[in-house]
Amino acid sequence: DKAPRLNFSFQKVGKTRSRVDTCSLEELPAVTHAYLELLEAMVELKRVIGEI
Repeated sequence: DKAPRLNFSFQKVGKTRSRVDTCSLEELPAVTHAYLELLEAMVELKRVIGEI
């Protein structure tokens, strides 16, 4: 079995996290949502690694 492909990279997490600090108030909900999705992908990656 192959592990599922995850839409995740540490570079993407860092870039998105820095956008949370610098984005406009109008952009904040979308940027926060993107950041939370990346955090969810990190949790999934940890789970998959734990199963190996």
